[in-house]
Amino acid sequence: MVAMNDVSGESFAEMSGDELKAWFDQRFAEKMAQQENSKTPRLSIMVTKGSLRG
Repeated sequence: MVAMNDVSGESFAEMSGDELKAWFDQRFAEKMAQQENSKTPRLSIMVTKGSLRG
């Protein structure tokens, strides 16, 4: 099974080292952006014994 590059349509075996590095860098940046955008904001609330008294 030969993986194909979505951008150029050539197989990874046919790509030069520089082309592979550029493809990987682009793909990594895309996936990191997807991961960052899919994060749910979180809110931490600190409760101490003193803050529970009215």
